[in-house]
Amino acid sequence: MAGFAVERARSLEIIAAWVAPKRVVPAVASSPGWYVMGEYYLPKSTMAQLDVVGCVSDASLTLRARLWDVQAAAPVPGEVQIKKVDGDRVKGARVSLLGNRRYQVQVECTGGAGDTLFGVAETATITD
Repeated sequence: MAGFAVERARSLEIIAAWVAPKRVVPAVASSPGWYVMGEYYLPKSTMAQLDVVGCVSDASLTLRARLWDVQAAAPVPGEVQIKKVDGDRVKGARVSLLGNRRYQVQVECTGGAGDTLFGVAETATITD
């Protein structure tokens, strides 16, 4: 017979701290071309990673996403890249995020320019 039990947790885990909504990003020939999808205040330090679902309008393009530490004015390691027209889900490396800080999710699409060239970040999540 299988059952369930309630146990006291000794630590707190973030399953999905925050999810940014869909963002269409015009392509640029080369970086920088960053757009802010959203900003999140993280109250406590934790290990987390960026989880992005997206696509590009042409195989010559690259959609990149990163976390940006607003207080440090610097990117957080763990940038992700998507190069598929039919869509992909990519997770960045697990990194240490400091508490009591604001983090932005930023996206850019590089590799060309024009009205028909763009990337789509369907969702971007800070998760563990």
